[in-house]
Amino acid sequence: MSVLCVLRFEKGRIYSYIGEVVVSVNPYRAMNIYGRDTIEQYKGRELYERPPHLFAIADAAYKAMKRRNKDTCIVISGNMGSPPA
Repeated sequence: MSVLCVLRFEKGRIYSYIGEVVVSVNPYRAMNIYGRDTIEQYKGRELYERPPHLFAIADAAYKAMKRRNKDTCIVISGNMGSPPA
């Protein structure tokens, strides 16, 4: 694992963008990053305007769905809750 990844993890920055995809790591601790105040920080913003977060992806998908007037899909994949390697 790179030093940058370790530093991001230690600071609680569990999300990263790869293009329009968000990748996350399990922080192995409770984090207060899903409350109403966080939702408001991402609502109506552009994808890269704020630090990476699931709420940014959700808001971008919603805006795209409304703009195109078509359904959209978000894929969530991975091993959730797996122990550290």
